[in-house]
Amino acid sequence: VNEELNTVNAELNNKVEELDRANADLRNVFESTGVAIVFLDRDFLIRSFTPAATRIFKLISSDRGRPLTDISNNLAKSGDLQRDVQSVFEQGQPIERRVQNVDGQTHYVMRILPYRDEHGTANGTIIVLVDVTRLVEHETRQRAILEELNTAVRNVLARIARLSETAPTRDWSAEQFQDAFVGRLHALTACYGLLAQEKWSAIALADILRSAFTAKDPADAQRRITMDGPAVRIAAPQTLALAMVMHELASEAVRSGALSAPDGRVAVDWQIRHRRKHGDVLEVEWHETGGPAVTRPRGKSFGRGLIEQEVEKTLRGTLKVSYPPTGLLVRLSIPLDREGPAERIASTK
Repeated sequence: VNEELNTVNAELNNKVEELDRANADLRNVFESTGVAIVFLDRDFLIRSFTPAATRIFKLISSDRGRPLTDISNNLAKSGDLQRDVQSVFEQGQPIERRVQNVDGQTHYVMRILPYRDEHGTANGTIIVLVDVTRLVEHETRQRAILEELNTAVRNVLARIARLSETAPTRDWSAEQFQDAFVGRLHALTACYGLLAQEKWSAIALADILRSAFTAKDPADAQRRITMDGPAVRIAAPQTLALAMVMHELASEAVRSGALSAPDGRVAVDWQIRHRRKHGDVLEVEWHETGGPAVTRPRGKSFGRGLIEQEVEKTLRGTLKVSYPPTGLLVRLSIPLDREGPAERIASTK
């Protein structure tokens, strides 16, 4: 009998040790998980809860055994929680819906599931709340990007239609039409490439300028063009219009301006000034030197008309063009639509 008792005691000790290890594992899972879980019995009384649940329900350790209805929570429009729990317990079908914190900043997916014992019988319910705030923010951002994309597509189609309607095709040869129309389509394509690369966020002004120059003369662009100014990013809705302006200036410089001469140079400088009425204003100066002698044209070219339209109507800015003996001088002043504060860095050549 003593030998049998010793054997039973040894087995019992092993079971107790296994139970202690299981309880320790369960306790570590409860303490480490970031998911809010509340266990309820069949009478809506609190059995247990994870530490993350205390951020939603104002629970303390002594609340075990109390009805969940006695505990206040930080959920907004959570519905009739007790009725939902009773429905899950009686019907055995889980309920899932989105809820949010009363501050409107934190979002959760709330699931109510039946709690089943070792025999598979419903013996209570479990309330699980998973923080999906980042997912909601991502969805919001995706919707905003999609709306920007739709707007941009509408804008580019409108630009193409405007180009085809306003281009003086009667006075142009096929080569002139290709340079004026197809060349501008290529500029639009390059700009869309920048926007896609940056996932339709703000684009660095220096990248917009490089895109305009390298499209005209990739091998010679770095040597004959200098850029100087603080780091500034242009909001996506403004990028397209500013890229078209820079494309027109670069095209004129290559066709008949400074870049048409071997020793011609183009300097682009910019700075940001704060105006009371307009906020931050981007001021860009385009200065050509070393090219053919410049004179004030008698009429307005097609390209110059496009520049004025983009600056004054689309960008809501101002344009000043002068013709000093040294070369063409263009000054742009454009109110910035900021997506974030511009990061000031040392200017680069």
